[in-house]
Amino acid sequence: MTRTTIAASLSPDGSRLTFASDGSTAQVTLARRKP
Repeated sequence: MTRTTIAASLSPDGSRLTFASDGSTAQVTLARRKP
């Protein structure tokens, strides 16, 4: 069985979400919703 560890971190301004999984990273830019 292979165990995968995924870490997610949110940028301080809340507009960028970074995923790190087994040495590879993916960045997701979130769309900011106006209140």
